[in-house]
Amino acid sequence: MDERIEFVKDNLFLPDYFSDNQTLYDLHERKESGKSVLKVTLNSLDNLCIEDFDNSKKCGFFKQDREFGMQKSVDHVIFQNCSGNCTLHLIEMKKTVGSETFKGVKRKVRSSYLNALAIAVALGITITQTIAYTSFLKLKFDTEADTNSNPQIYKPMLGERAIDVKKDEWDKDLMHINLGKTITIRHYPIQMFDSGEEMTGDLDLTST
Repeated sequence: MDERIEFVKDNLFLPDYFSDNQTLYDLHERKESGKSVLKVTLNSLDNLCIEDFDNSKKCGFFKQDREFGMQKSVDHVIFQNCSGNCTLHLIEMKKTVGSETFKGVKRKVRSSYLNALAIAVALGITITQTIAYTSFLKLKFDTEADTNSNPQIYKPMLGERAIDVKKDEWDKDLMHINLGKTITIRHYPIQMFDSGEEMTGDLDLTST
């Protein structure tokens, strides 16, 4: 890993802010209502992982009120290929996903994306692409009550245009994020499986 990254990580960040470098991470959601583990495989140790990013310290200059959702973050963040053209992976873990849930995920992705960019600049990492993921056991897009007659399903978040998040984003592996203008990032659903005690799933990043 680049010397600048190593120095800043080891000396200027909080102790244990990043997980120990591995090529296989077991990323957990520990809430009883959605207890799960996602096994993430990478192709080299040139990566940094922040587990439980939602409960980790982040940039204090962002507003923490609920209006734009900057007080919440995704569950886990991975910087892959830190010393080169880095890919930022933003991972949110859910049990059930529907329209309103996915809108909440988008808020978390926006917050996490901006915080991760700031972290990357501090470390000297150049992010060239960003990919978001939502792990899930069940979908409820098509079963939400009164989907066709309920205007709340299509109500946009503040400053955004009204879209059908299932048809225009989830089904197309895309996510539209409002930053004054819309930026579009790749978004991939991760199907989880119920093992009885917890949900389990895999994310292979070796070819990313």
